[in-house]
Amino acid sequence: GRTFGLVPELAPFKAMFDSGEGAMVGAVGPLLTPTSKTGMNAGTDALPRKLFSHNAQQSTWMAMETEGVRRGWGGSFMDEMIRNGGIGNPDFALITGGSSDIFLASERANQFKAPSNPTSLGIDMSVKTYLTSGSHGQQARDLLNAFLEDTTHGSDNPFARDVVAGQARGIENMRNYRAAFTQAPGLQTVFPNTRLGNQLLAVANAINLRGVIGTTRQVFYTDTGGFDTHNNQPGSMTGRLSEVADAIGAFRDAMSEMGVWNDVTLFTMSDFGRTLTDNGDGTDHGWGSHQFVFGGSVQGQRIYGDMPELDPDSERFTRTRARLIPSVSVDQYAATLGAWFGLDGTEIDRVLPNLNRFATRDLGFMSGSSA
Repeated sequence: GRTFGLVPELAPFKAMFDSGEGAMVGAVGPLLTPTSKTGMNAGTDALPRKLFSHNAQQSTWMAMETEGVRRGWGGSFMDEMIRNGGIGNPDFALITGGSSDIFLASERANQFKAPSNPTSLGIDMSVKTYLTSGSHGQQARDLLNAFLEDTTHGSDNPFARDVVAGQARGIENMRNYRAAFTQAPGLQTVFPNTRLGNQLLAVANAINLRGVIGTTRQVFYTDTGGFDTHNNQPGSMTGRLSEVADAIGAFRDAMSEMGVWNDVTLFTMSDFGRTLTDNGDGTDHGWGSHQFVFGGSVQGQRIYGDMPELDPDSERFTRTRARLIPSVSVDQYAATLGAWFGLDGTEIDRVLPNLNRFATRDLGFMSGSSA
């Protein structure tokens, strides 16, 4: 009997939800065990470390632990795929359109930072400011490239040798990626010229190159910010939401243009939601949050998880500041995506050892495997 709506800035999300290509997952957040206000107040429910800290909770969302953890669940999903020999070329299996972050950290593959325009980026362009654009500058750039690509530099320091090898491998991968870009048909979809729009364009280009680079399974990462709305929340949220919705709407159009929307899933995650109580001009660090999932394989037009009534005195919110207590763990959210990605139960348990503390392993918002 309850009715929900989305603000006008999220119109692209509403269109995908109505067409069955989008779903919402309510009250998701880091949990060690099912948790309630009563258990928190009594001290009987174990809580994740450093709740309400940006850095700690970003890391916990992406890697199930605070700073210092070495592997993210996106990278670990790919490790399981590589273990089974099911991805083809691993050089472009883990791609970031923005920063290199813990989510893609892996034991068996390296993150590759994909540019939104591969023809205009790389070592040559990045040093052009310092080495000039004239003929002598080109000679200098050629010498610098040759130096950076040379793996024969001798050193007794194993760390130095790893740095040299990693730098050379990165230059080679960028060269191969740029060559592949010239062989693939160009995308017609226009992306907004925003931080997130350019990152999702980079991801779309990488997917468009999948046949040329020979990678059959990929995990991508993009990031954006500006949602720490301690002040001026009414004034800042409109632009933030428009940027996210417009970029994701363009991404959906690009996937449909390529005919791969059924094989791609885009999902959101955030360090935490916001407090239900305001501070006069905004809100403060919360806990649980509501997330979106989009794709041709999403069981859409539904809200999964829980959307509790906005009653700060209920069991669903903390005693102070009315922070939403998650009813769905990040482990369950990740496990549902991992099963669609093609991992079996044993592989998912290796990546998400805390999953067995929760009764429901699969939240049901994906329709089978993409294999």
